[in-house]
Amino acid sequence: MARTIRDMERMQLSEDKIKSMVKISFAEMTSCKDLDSSWEHAASSLLVAVCCQMPSLVMEEIFLQLVGGSVPVLALVQALAEFSTIDAFACWSAGMIVYVEKYPSAPYLGPDMQALLHSAFDLFLGRWLLARDAKVSLATVEALAQMFPLINKIQLKSALPKLVPSILSVYKKDSSNCFPVTHALHMLLEVVLPSGQPMLEFQNFNEVATCFVIIGTAFPEDLFNYLLSLVAIMSAVGFLQQDNDRIFLEFLVKQSAITDSEVKILHSQQEALEIALGTRNAEIHQNHLRLKVGFVSPSELRVVSDKILYLLASTTPHMEELMWPFLLKVLIPPCFTGAIATLCKCICEIIKRKNGKGEPVYVDYRLQPDVPRPEEVLGRLIVLLQNPHARNHLAASILTALLNMSSLFPTAVQLLWEDEIPKLKAYISDSEDDSWQQETWEEMILHLLSESVDVISSSEWTMSMANALSGHYCLYEGDNQHCAFLHRCLGVVLSKVDNRSFVREKIATMYRQSNVADTANRLGLAMGMGLVAASHLDTVLEKLKDVLEKESRRTITRFLASFFAQREKDVDNIYAALALMYGYAASYAPSTVIEARIDKLVGTNVLSRLLDVKSAAAKQAVITAINLLGQAVIKAGAHGVPFPLKRRDTMLDYVMTLMVSQTSSYVLATQSLLEADSLRTQNLAINACTTLVSVEPKLTSASRDRILEATLRFYTLPAEPAPVVDSVLSDLTNLLCVILRTSGEDGKSRADQVHHLLNSLDQYISSQVDHHRERACMSVLALLREFRTFCTAGCSHLFLSLCLLYKVVSGTPLLPSRDALILGKRVMMYLPRCADVSSLIRKSKALGKLTFRLQIIDLLFSIALTLPKLGGSSSMESRQVSFGALSSLEELIAVSKWDSTAELAGTLQQIVGAVSILLTNDEVCSLAQETQSRIVMSELLAAAVREAQVKDSLKHKGSWPIDEAFKAFANHVDLALPFLDYLVSVLDQTPVLKDDTDKNEQSSHAPHTIDYFPIAAVRALTTAFRVGGDPIRKALEQRYATVFCALLLQIGGSHGTTGLDKQASRDIILAFKTFCRFVGDLDMENVVDSSIDELLTEGYWIKAVGKIAHCVALTHPKKVGAICNLLWPVLKRDYVFQRIAAAAALSEYVKTSRGTADVLEQLVGVLSRHIGDESPVVRRLCVEGLVQVPHDDMAQYAPQVLGVIVTLIDDDVESVSYAAVQGLPLVLEITTEETVVPVLLNLCVRLRSLQTRESVHMRAASFGALGTLSAFATGSQLDAFLEQMHSILPRVLLHINDEDSSVRQACKTTFKRIAPLLQAEELKHVARLDCKESDNRLVESRSPQSETNLFSFRRLYYDAFLKEITRHLITRFSDRLDTYLSCAIQAFDSPWPRVQANAVSFVAFMLSQLEDQRSSSIYVPQVVTLLMRAVENSPSQIVRARSAWALGVLLEQLKLSSSFSGDVLAGCT
Repeated sequence: MARTIRDMERMQLSEDKIKSMVKISFAEMTSCKDLDSSWEHAASSLLVAVCCQMPSLVMEEIFLQLVGGSVPVLALVQALAEFSTIDAFACWSAGMIVYVEKYPSAPYLGPDMQALLHSAFDLFLGRWLLARDAKVSLATVEALAQMFPLINKIQLKSALPKLVPSILSVYKKDSSNCFPVTHALHMLLEVVLPSGQPMLEFQNFNEVATCFVIIGTAFPEDLFNYLLSLVAIMSAVGFLQQDNDRIFLEFLVKQSAITDSEVKILHSQQEALEIALGTRNAEIHQNHLRLKVGFVSPSELRVVSDKILYLLASTTPHMEELMWPFLLKVLIPPCFTGAIATLCKCICEIIKRKNGKGEPVYVDYRLQPDVPRPEEVLGRLIVLLQNPHARNHLAASILTALLNMSSLFPTAVQLLWEDEIPKLKAYISDSEDDSWQQETWEEMILHLLSESVDVISSSEWTMSMANALSGHYCLYEGDNQHCAFLHRCLGVVLSKVDNRSFVREKIATMYRQSNVADTANRLGLAMGMGLVAASHLDTVLEKLKDVLEKESRRTITRFLASFFAQREKDVDNIYAALALMYGYAASYAPSTVIEARIDKLVGTNVLSRLLDVKSAAAKQAVITAINLLGQAVIKAGAHGVPFPLKRRDTMLDYVMTLMVSQTSSYVLATQSLLEADSLRTQNLAINACTTLVSVEPKLTSASRDRILEATLRFYTLPAEPAPVVDSVLSDLTNLLCVILRTSGEDGKSRADQVHHLLNSLDQYISSQVDHHRERACMSVLALLREFRTFCTAGCSHLFLSLCLLYKVVSGTPLLPSRDALILGKRVMMYLPRCADVSSLIRKSKALGKLTFRLQIIDLLFSIALTLPKLGGSSSMESRQVSFGALSSLEELIAVSKWDSTAELAGTLQQIVGAVSILLTNDEVCSLAQETQSRIVMSELLAAAVREAQVKDSLKHKGSWPIDEAFKAFANHVDLALPFLDYLVSVLDQTPVLKDDTDKNEQSSHAPHTIDYFPIAAVRALTTAFRVGGDPIRKALEQRYATVFCALLLQIGGSHGTTGLDKQASRDIILAFKTFCRFVGDLDMENVVDSSIDELLTEGYWIKAVGKIAHCVALTHPKKVGAICNLLWPVLKRDYVFQRIAAAAALSEYVKTSRGTADVLEQLVGVLSRHIGDESPVVRRLCVEGLVQVPHDDMAQYAPQVLGVIVTLIDDDVESVSYAAVQGLPLVLEITTEETVVPVLLNLCVRLRSLQTRESVHMRAASFGALGTLSAFATGSQLDAFLEQMHSILPRVLLHINDEDSSVRQACKTTFKRIAPLLQAEELKHVARLDCKESDNRLVESRSPQSETNLFSFRRLYYDAFLKEITRHLITRFSDRLDTYLSCAIQAFDSPWPRVQANAVSFVAFMLSQLEDQRSSSIYVPQVVTLLMRAVENSPSQIVRARSAWALGVLLEQLKLSSSFSGDVLAGCT
């Protein structure tokens, strides 16, 4: 039997039969009493044979027999000894583990068994593991693997130094069977190092991976560094460049592309498997024994793959050739979509390395045709940008990759991406999850794509891009969001294509690849078609017509659809898509061509065919399409192509048809919950009605009534779902307001409309249901606010009664009368609601403390007071009573607690009392309510402006009728100060010239438009100061600086009115004079009187502003600080003339700031910061002010002032530059050497460039400043300064005989100052003699006929001076002759004939006295040529004459001098 069992296959044995055989064997052993019985041997053999087939089962039975103690130990040991040849000990150990697992309460290994186990462990480790026979070592390792969980952990750890190397050495003996050795390592590490990553599979590589996981749990850093070095070594030796390299990378990319949904599926499958196997979270704890069962997490595998790919790309140079352009290939397949972010990062790293090495980034598509083209890559990545919050920051990674890969695209797109892509990345990083705007993000992506196609500007490339996008639909099967965005991207590209047949083909592909059953996909298709329609409207309409006709021909199918719900749904989806495509085609199409298309679309009943839809989603699509058509009309009007929507009423009928069919099932129902889709349909229908009502022609009464009938029933909707219902009601309220707003231009039409709308809402105001009343009250309040806006805007009706009060205005404005409001009826409808039992009505959550009904009543009477009353006005006393009653109502609105019944009753009594007073009052204007004072004042000024424009009162003297209102405000105790503040704010914020923003003063000669609103404020101030009493006087004492600054700035703002009259400036001057007289400042009034001409003259008013500011500094020195504080911010405004006025005043205050250190410090700082102003006048005034810092304080601010001068001294505008040059000597006179030395050479260089300017004053100032600057040329700066002086010395000498006396004087003074620095006594002597007498003899003695008399006294003396100077220069500075001659020859091109003649003389004297033949040979031919040209071509007689004289001198000198060669002489002749 034992032999038979040995020969049988494992599958042929049953577990029950084996158990029976084992029991038979044990029974035979037990029954036999002999120590060496043949039956006992046979039973032992059978036990061994069975153990070979099922060792675990046999060992389990053995342990049970050992516990019982009935089996002879000797026989059992003999059987185990026989089994030892087939790994008995390993099986015994495994059986022990299973035994302990199944019978945890059974006694564990006793001391004897532990001793035996440890002895066996020492024997295996010391001898058998090191045996030469590989089979023995391998069997020993297998046995040890099963023994490790049973060995004491302390003993096992102490044996580790010997145990681990011994186990690893077995690898070398038999490399063909590594699994037992690896498994032994696994079991050893599992016991010694606690692990959290168990494995279910038992292949060798899984065991190796498990070993690394266990080691990494205890030593993560060491293992990580080891694996990194291993990957680097593999790459360095070329392992990764073998035949399996692509497979390796593809494997990593595939693992990196594991999606979150796949991770969830795998997790759920694993959990189900563990539950089925009963191993979920199975743990065994007994004497430090631990067993774990689990699996490798796919999310962790994905993370590891991401890291490996990134490390290979960023740290392994040898991987560059392998990964590029291979990574471009894996960007396209949909199976790798989840790895796109990681792939983009890897591509960026590779490109950065290539750029660092200077290698080009390109792809040779001839050698690698399978690599996707740039258009395909762009199309793939641009669509994936739709989901910016995908794993691994997908959008940021894609954008960075596109920016790095820009060299693969046409050159034009690179600069665009460098500018646009950072904006997209910033939008992603700045937006938070709760504030993310997906629509905005998608529009930004489409804009980037559109701009990219535009800048590339290649029809071939654009068509290639369209082909790439159209071929990508297969990549997004089942992904409707990305597919929808792909429609839009393709639409953008097709809108740039001119080939109509190509566009027709692609839109057919677009429609064919769409999934119209999905809402997102359908919407994306419609928007994509709309984008195409922007350039190919007719092509798109043809396609839509074909689709519609194709569906319409299926009449029988449509009929049968009623029997097949699925088919009906398909037809609805197609019609919904068609409707949206029509709508977006109109929305995106050019405004100039859509009128006829819309009329045809509605008139030919194309749109009506789409009404026969059943599903809510399809109805929503059709309604949205109609809304888009209306919005297209509105957009056309905004673009300057207005046209009436002729079939607007038909479209309204369509919307209401869809609305009514959807509402009939639930409007009158009592259920508490409604379907969100149905409410969404109503919401869209209301919005569509709002759009259609907003377009021309005006809504008829019949259409209005149909709309109200269809929509007002929404007030009875149930309370839930609250968010959707609230949205419907909010849009309904907006619809009612639009109906009112578009009802008519005259007051009567709007009054009739609001009355009709309020009457329609009365049934819901008095409803028994709380939330019905609450909703109706919200709408009433919105309507009254809309009506009040009409009443208070445009015609100043709010203040009409004020004008009537003073009996200076006659006529009736175009407004309804107060009687049209029917206040009695309205009050009776709303007053009972103030005591409403519903807390939602009395105190709404939406408005906090405010009460709906009381607010409505207050608003009604506020409107009533703005309207004229039939039968005349009331007395002042009655109107005061009315305002008092209205104020009491507003005070009641602010009551915070109306909890008790007594409080509510008292409040109702006050409301009734106030209403009774108001009903007996006819006055309109409200002056006592401080909260409305600014509105009142604004309307008052608006009335003044309109009256002035109508009556042309700005052009004649005399008071306005509205002046009486100004007087009333000025003399009102409570309103005088607010009135003054308001007028100042108007002057401060609004310039007289409407287009004065961001213009310099040179543009003032262009025509401007006067804004009469600030002029009205100026006239109001004039009136207030002329007739004002104590209230306005006290207010002015508090606001002196504010009023002064406002008027001062308006002086500047009134200029630039070339082509217009000066009335605006005259009004401001009059206001200023009145202001001076009112405050008692006669000196300033005299200054204004004496400066009227300057104030009215363009360019001179700036000087007058300075005078006025100076006068204030003398008469009100304590006000200067406050004035400066107000003027400093003005320098930052956009209005140039206000900046000029502020700069003029602040510049003047610098001179008068002695003793006010804080003010002066801030003045210097502010003026210094605004030297870069766009206006050259502001820059000039800043520098003029800075150079006038008081003498005692200049030392402190000298470095700052000098810095300003250095900055502006070479300004493009000469007036600014001249101011800087002119102020330089003033600063240099009182500053120290330490301050000037750092900028000495800088100033020299800049002054040199100014000495050739055409302006006489600029030349004189620059020469003079250079002389003043020479006083600081000492120490280390002396040599560098002298170098500059030698290069400029000839120019100074030439301009000593300048045509202008100021230039001559400046050059003489400069020459006298720099001559001592040259350390030449001869030059000092010449400077003292000749320049001293030059005023009378050398330069100034000019004959009236000096231009014709070439040998006048002036010429003779200057020639002698030049001859003497040049002789000393040749003698003393022979090494600088080249510099002198070059400078003088450059002066031959001077714009001044006198200077040209001087240069000719200087060169002639220099060369004629030159003994150096080499220098003469260089310059003489050049000079002779120039002189001959001047003789022939110069338009100046003096230049021609002087050039002829110089030729004679040079030729004579050459002939007489024997040292010159014949060649030189020949060259000259």
